[in-house]
Amino acid sequence: TERRQQDEAVRKQVRQRERFLAILSHELRNPMGAVVNAARLLASEKTTLNEGDRDHALNVVVRQSQHMSRLLDDLLDTARITQNKMELRREAVSLRDMLHDVRQCVAHLVEEKSQTLACSAKGEALTVWGDPARLRQAQVNLLANASKYTPPGGKIELSLTRQAKEVVITVRDSGDGIPDKMLEHLFDPFVQRDDTLHRSEGGMGIGLFITRSIVRAHGGTITVHSRGANCGSEFEIRLPWSKVATKKSR
Repeated sequence: TERRQQDEAVRKQVRQRERFLAILSHELRNPMGAVVNAARLLASEKTTLNEGDRDHALNVVVRQSQHMSRLLDDLLDTARITQNKMELRREAVSLRDMLHDVRQCVAHLVEEKSQTLACSAKGEALTVWGDPARLRQAQVNLLANASKYTPPGGKIELSLTRQAKEVVITVRDSGDGIPDKMLEHLFDPFVQRDDTLHRSEGGMGIGLFITRSIVRAHGGTITVHSRGANCGSEFEIRLPWSKVATKKSR
């Protein structure tokens, strides 16, 4: 029995690796193709572009290059996490002060789908001792994930509260919901709710894995709840509250 379990674990790892390579190829091919086409237009001496077309081509290069840069950053983060090499630059952080920056990071995603994003912070001492860049990344990941799986016109909420000696970050959405069979493995690397490579929003299935690792590195916990398909989802992060006086997050 033990040998069979070990064999099955190895086969699962192989399947995950093969799926990851397929997803990575898909995720990089599309933006790379757009960059190549735009660059050819800009470089061609035979093509006459008006100012509007030239600006559009330049925007494509910039936007898709930034997208590929984010993908590579996620891959590097995954490698650091699996090798226990993720470093935290800790300082006193006010999550209330960080709220505006977090919202701005996902504003374009919400606007593109005509979604509503409501942010709230209850209580003054919403402070933790941690890495501001990583804490921002964890919240942005959850909001981006909520936007991805919420249909156009849907609602997303980010709330901050303090409960005893914990600061609680809650992200709710009115989206697709999460099947029961997915809940147990949702934070595993390379796991996606939609098991197709052609979902328009894309993604490599490592955002939630990175988020959980960031939360754990800060001594916190993250949980997810959903009543099922089309019932939305709720992610909750709990971090140790810090009494240390804070300076505004950059």
